[in-house]
Amino acid sequence: MKKTLQDVLNDIQDNLIGKELHGISGTASSFRISEIDYEKDYIVLDVQGKRRTWSFERLERVWKEMYYRPAANVEIVFGGSGSSRNQVETIYANLGYIEWLYVNGKKNIAYVGEDTHTYGTLKHMDEEKEIEYQKMMEEPEPHNPLLSPDEIMGITGGNTIRFYTGYTSGYEKNRILFGAPGTGKSYTLNKEKDILLGGDNTRNYERVTFHPDYSYANFVGTYKPVPDKDEDGHNVITYKYVPGPFMRIYVKAVLSGRTENVKPYLLIIEEINRANVAAVFGDIFQLLDMDEKGS
Repeated sequence: MKKTLQDVLNDIQDNLIGKELHGISGTASSFRISEIDYEKDYIVLDVQGKRRTWSFERLERVWKEMYYRPAANVEIVFGGSGSSRNQVETIYANLGYIEWLYVNGKKNIAYVGEDTHTYGTLKHMDEEKEIEYQKMMEEPEPHNPLLSPDEIMGITGGNTIRFYTGYTSGYEKNRILFGAPGTGKSYTLNKEKDILLGGDNTRNYERVTFHPDYSYANFVGTYKPVPDKDEDGHNVITYKYVPGPFMRIYVKAVLSGRTENVKPYLLIIEEINRANVAAVFGDIFQLLDMDEKGS
């Protein structure tokens, strides 16, 4: 039977309290779990004599990632640095049914169902099994092999990725409108946008104006520092991916393409000649003229 977060907390209570736990990184400080506080919904750690807490909510975020996917990189789940992930990663890795492995050179942890090692110890996944999990993580929609068909349908919606959706339009996929100021370029764009999307559609398009300082980070997206607070209420800086207009409209189009009611999405770029176009588009430049077969 697959475990719930409550089962995990029970296993921590029964098998890890008071034990010295070591992390898979090999450089992080060891610690002990002092107690599970169900009134305040957090786990209390003793880290080299210092009290530290981790909320059930943060533990659940990692557990859900492991439950539904073949493996989880805790750093990615939390969107933070190694220091923010080590202790939660260590707690899970010391459970008998969690193994660690490499995925794209990064250490991950995986929920494998049955106990494969002693509680309070670590297990690097066997090589053959690790290769299988690495291949699963490369799939378009990776999911934990323990999931039932109904659970898989629940997280994918029964949708498959389709590179050719069958949608046709009366307009070319990529067009450039040019002319002297005042010749009606913006008017034409707005008129044809309304024809393509519908006059009351304000969600299925993005509009951006290029300028000399416009960059790939602005257009596609980048990681940016975001102020946050840790579990002890201290101010910290985390990094989160902030998508640009290209990525926002791209994701909407991909999600629409997985449904039976495929809709068009539009990206309007004004003053395109004012920016360094090669630098702004970067590696996505070569994708824009592909046909439905990807060539």
